[in-house]
Amino acid sequence: MPVMVRGSYSDLLDPRFRKIEDEEKHKLHEDVIPFLYGTPGATQPFRDTERDSEISGLPRAGQFTGSVDYASFYQGYDTIASYMEFAQGIQIERLLLEYDQFNKIEARPRSLIRSMYRRRQFDAYRFLRNAFSVDTFFHNRSEGVALCSNSHTTTTGVSTAAGFDNLVTSPYSDTALAAMVIQAANVRDLQGEPEEVILDTIIAPIDLYEEVWESIASMGKVDVATNNRNVHYGAYTIIFLRNKVDFTDTNDWFAADSTKMKDNVLWFDQVWPGGGPETGFTEDFDTFYAKYRAYSRYTNMIKDWRPLLGAQVS
Repeated sequence: MPVMVRGSYSDLLDPRFRKIEDEEKHKLHEDVIPFLYGTPGATQPFRDTERDSEISGLPRAGQFTGSVDYASFYQGYDTIASYMEFAQGIQIERLLLEYDQFNKIEARPRSLIRSMYRRRQFDAYRFLRNAFSVDTFFHNRSEGVALCSNSHTTTTGVSTAAGFDNLVTSPYSDTALAAMVIQAANVRDLQGEPEEVILDTIIAPIDLYEEVWESIASMGKVDVATNNRNVHYGAYTIIFLRNKVDFTDTNDWFAADSTKMKDNVLWFDQVWPGGGPETGFTEDFDTFYAKYRAYSRYTNMIKDWRPLLGAQVS
């Protein structure tokens, strides 16, 4: 296990240096969890998993012709999310702490907070990074289909030829957004009845900053000579994915029904007290090494695909 010792940090022990810069002073990226997830809280008492199931509604009523037609409810799909543990630690030689001329080593344990926060953001972006493939790292939905797919299924036996598709391939444009709004209006529930998905949020990589902003903020249609009004003007909240490490794609974009998304895209914290990881400290009796650690435990789940439409742009 690596240990921070004096021999590796000679600059910190040398009083001739006027200043030593500290990368940790830079601000962290914006926390995306409040924007993308609902946060209902972990089940009490704590369990290894969070479980969700669904039951269908009824099909639309038929005409009464002398005898009542009896309809059936159907069991839908199950979603099981498993809690994962995350931890990071550092070891520091006691004399390095005491001889440090700039008090930088003393602040190193704070780096654990940033390390855990970075892991958390990486996982928060995960469902968007993997929206077009089956991802079972945190949760497993018994449908067994990618979050954004044109091959969604149902348990009721109704036709899935229309209304079970939340995947497009078009690059972002005003026209593509309008087509996605119309596609969302055709989304069906388990019984093949209308789901009424109303897209009010665009989720896009920062690479599409100009295109998305112009299409939403312009009163007229963008880059045309006519005086046509822009149907998208002021109609959407925009979530730009500014973290290009955790979301590297430059073309893929999404649109969501924010109310339904907060009900179906869920984040569960078991250990993240006071908005940060659990921390601990001890000193090794024989070596005088100071040991610091941080720990968290959380999971997330996507209960239903319908609130989100995704564009996988080739």
